[in-house]
Amino acid sequence: MFTVTEEALALHRSSVVIDWHCDSLLEKRVFGYDFLKRHEPIRWLRSPITRHADLPRSLGNVTCFGLGIVPNPLARDPWEGLMVQVREFERCKAADDRLVFADTTAQIRAAHRDGKLSAFLGIEGAHGLGGQLERVAEFEQLGVRYMTLAHFNSNEFTPAAQGWKADNEAPLPPLGYELLEAMAAHRIIIDLAHVGRRAFLDAAAWCRDKGVPAIVSHTACCTVCPSNRAVTDEQIKAVADTGGVIGIIFTPGFLSQKLIDDIYCLLPHMQHVRNTVGIDALALGSDFDGWIATLPKYLQDVTDMPAVTQLMLEDGWSEAEVRKCLGENSLRVIAHVRE
Repeated sequence: MFTVTEEALALHRSSVVIDWHCDSLLEKRVFGYDFLKRHEPIRWLRSPITRHADLPRSLGNVTCFGLGIVPNPLARDPWEGLMVQVREFERCKAADDRLVFADTTAQIRAAHRDGKLSAFLGIEGAHGLGGQLERVAEFEQLGVRYMTLAHFNSNEFTPAAQGWKADNEAPLPPLGYELLEAMAAHRIIIDLAHVGRRAFLDAAAWCRDKGVPAIVSHTACCTVCPSNRAVTDEQIKAVADTGGVIGIIFTPGFLSQKLIDDIYCLLPHMQHVRNTVGIDALALGSDFDGWIATLPKYLQDVTDMPAVTQLMLEDGWSEAEVRKCLGENSLRVIAHVRE
């Protein structure tokens, strides 16, 4: 039996908790899911696909979400599909003042102090630009604060690590470098999740040389559990060299290659990042509501987030290390890019 102690709960509630990747807005677009209403997870099925997060359950458990905006890779121009999700975020903020937009670390800390949930948007895949680099500026105006260069499909800007036309040997193309320049100019955080390995290292080297931190919003460690979606030690070190963070995903499929597992499958990945490059590069990226097959036992939805704090304390991590993983490392990255 896994139990969250009062010590862990108090530490969790007093910490800024940032989750880089939650796909609840996609659930609205596909299933009509309402982020403002309380839902119950499908615990007997280990919460597949959806019902992982909403505003009522997030309060007190997460301080800030990166809400994924998922472009349709089959659309000739994915703009309208993106805007459906952007408009839903705007509707939610207008309808409930407990949800606020996060643009600065001060706003995120204020949300924590006031017991609110803050959020910003993240585009999952540069195919969402529809080939138009000028839309990077429009994304920034819409509240997009990070963009994943690829998703489960390659695009003209970068090859993907897995999926349609995936290529882990292809370099970052010239258009990819133009995209990095545009994102840096508009202060949009560069997310290397889903990116093919050679292109990933090319982009990370560019970020390092330009003094721009890169993130991997939701991933696992290849050394612990091999897959094309996981990052190698070379990739982990490359991100750490930029001053960025690695967000550990929550699904056992990537953590242990098991359909059913418990919360302890997260720990080896968290330990590996910490042991490879240090605690300052570690963060969280749940992929809640991201059509993941299952979630671990004792981590079935957003209300179980304090269990992650318990996991670290049980492993002997200091209070400062726990706070860094939960949110302080991510705040550093946000401050560097946005402030």
